[in-house]
Amino acid sequence: MNLNKLRRKRGIVLTREGWQKFQNAKLELEFHEKYGEKFTLEELSGRTQLTTATLAKILTREEGVDKRTLINLFTAFNLELNTSDYSQPSLVLQL
Repeated sequence: MNLNKLRRKRGIVLTREGWQKFQNAKLELEFHEKYGEKFTLEELSGRTQLTTATLAKILTREEGVDKRTLINLFTAFNLELNTSDYSQPSLVLQL
């Protein structure tokens, strides 16, 4: 039996462009609503209705999430999710 398996990663991740778009919107709201203080994961969770674990996946851009999740995130910050904002993770070789 071959121990090397090719495994498809599920979901989508933010591209560099999508991540930057989100970060810019977040920074602007932090400036206007929190006088420059950063949002905590719990505050982001309350705003987006996403769990802190899901937010961590999105922000690290290492694990895929479903498209609806990214739509919810972007909508909470008055952003539109475009196809250039996300991509599918590449195939990973598992040993």
